Amino acid sequence: MGYAIRIRKEIMHVMKVFLSLFYLYNEEIYWEKVNKQLFEEYDVLFFQTDILFLTVSNKVLYQKLAR
Repeated sequence: MGYAIRIRKEIMHVMKVFLSLFYLYNEEIYWEKVNKQLFEEYDVLFFQTDILFLTVSNKVLYQKLAR
């Protein structure tokens, strides 16, 4: 469980940075919505970001398995 949570947090951090590039013009409104979604739709966001950031997900997974 802890292993999966660490991967999710790393992927979500990348997602936030990536999406912030497109929403800087209304950052406050955007972050309010994102923060709400992160808590209410955590698993859904994880699977969406797993698809969008598949290479990041694989890199994190391989690093964890190599240890």
